[in-house]
Amino acid sequence: MMIRAKRFIMDNYANPELTLGSVASFIGLNEKYFSTKFTKEEGMTFSNYLTEVRIRKARELMETTDLKIYEISQSVGYNSVEHFTRVFKKLCKVSPGGYRK
Repeated sequence: MMIRAKRFIMDNYANPELTLGSVASFIGLNEKYFSTKFTKEEGMTFSNYLTEVRIRKARELMETTDLKIYEISQSVGYNSVEHFTRVFKKLCKVSPGGYRK
């Protein structure tokens, strides 16, 4: 079940509308049960997992493409480049521009 959930997340992380509820619905569980089960099995919350997936993909894009930071933020599921920058800096301890350099 969690493998299906993680596969769904990997296939849809770029969608800014991806939510705990949409993943739970996809695998046929209610949100509360899915949230508890996900946290227990993965050792982190759904939102932390999704954030890590998105930031990992953003780092890959920075290393392998010439896309602008705002294009990368959009392609990994962030509607706001400012929010993306804050999240990236919090996790990576460097700004997206600094990481790319």
